[in-house]
Amino acid sequence: MKTILFLSFGLSLLLCGCASEAQMGVETPQQRRSKIEVSKVIENSFDGVNEVELFSIDPNFDYRKNKGGPDPFPPLGWKVIGYSILRDRNSINDLARSLGEGIRNTNGAIAMCFAPRHALRFKKDGGEITLIICFQCRNASAEGIKNIVWFHTTNSPEPVFDAIFKGAGLPKAP
Repeated sequence: MKTILFLSFGLSLLLCGCASEAQMGVETPQQRRSKIEVSKVIENSFDGVNEVELFSIDPNFDYRKNKGGPDPFPPLGWKVIGYSILRDRNSINDLARSLGEGIRNTNGAIAMCFAPRHALRFKKDGGEITLIICFQCRNASAEGIKNIVWFHTTNSPEPVFDAIFKGAGLPKAP
C-alpha cells in the first residue's frame, strides 16, 4: 500500500509539475537585479569609446566547428561577410542603449541555435571587448568584460543594429 501511495504521489508531482518561480516565468528579485547589473556593465563598456568595429557574420559557418580554412578574424571565429568601423558617437550610443534595454527586458526565454549575424569589437581601458549577438535565440557572448561570458537579450535591439549596419553598407546574412 505504501508503494502505491508513493507512486501515486510521484505521478501527481510529475503530471502537475514541480517548478520554481523562475521556471514558471515569474521573475525573482535576484534575477531582476542580475539583469539590471549586466545591462549596466554592457552599456557602460561603451562609455568613452570613439570607434566600434562592426562585423556582419555568416551564422552558418563557425570556423571553430568547420576546420575548413584559416580564420581571418580569430577573436570572432565566424565567417565575416561585411566589416566597417563606426565612429558616429550617436550610433554607438544607440547600439549601447538598445542592447541594454534588450538585456533589461528579457524574460529569459531563449533558444539554443546561436546563429549570430552581428558582432561588435572595440578597445576599452587598454583591452579589447568583443560582443557576438544572436537575436534569433536571444543569446550573446562577451569577451573582454570581467565576469560576463554569456548574456540574454530580447530581439528588440535587432532593428537598431540592422539600421546601423545597413547604414555602414554591411550586408545581413539570411
